[in-house]
Amino acid sequence: MAFANSRFTQGETAGSLTDRGMVFILLGPPTYAGQKPLTSGDDANDKAGLFKYRPSDLRIASLPGGTTTDHARRIDKVTGPGSSVNDAGKNWREVWHYRHENLPKGIPYFQVDFEFVTKEGYGANVLQRETQVLDTLEKAKSHLRQAA
Repeated sequence: MAFANSRFTQGETAGSLTDRGMVFILLGPPTYAGQKPLTSGDDANDKAGLFKYRPSDLRIASLPGGTTTDHARRIDKVTGPGSSVNDAGKNWREVWHYRHENLPKGIPYFQVDFEFVTKEGYGANVLQRETQVLDTLEKAKSHLRQAA
């Protein structure tokens, strides 16, 4: 619990009370983990494709007029950094992979992947509650209760 509190604290929330802390306390360290920025293909719920500007905005920005610098500035505004809602600095996914040998006895899966999503307006390190994930956590809780 001390490790979870020292590594997974979010704002005023103790690390042991976060989704990552809960998984760590129940299952221990993952076999391996990775983190990557969310891309537009990762967010099936965002119908806008995670861009702030429409293709018509790019066409308008590309119209002739003004100096070359003004033209480049207009295009950069709709295609450059900050034109995507999906700012990699604010939106990412972290996946903890647990192979069978690191899972509690009785888990029928070869590997279980715990995905934590951080997205502006959604939350920080929110566990994605897939069936395998929920089954594994429930069995891990049962094992802890039996051991106590």
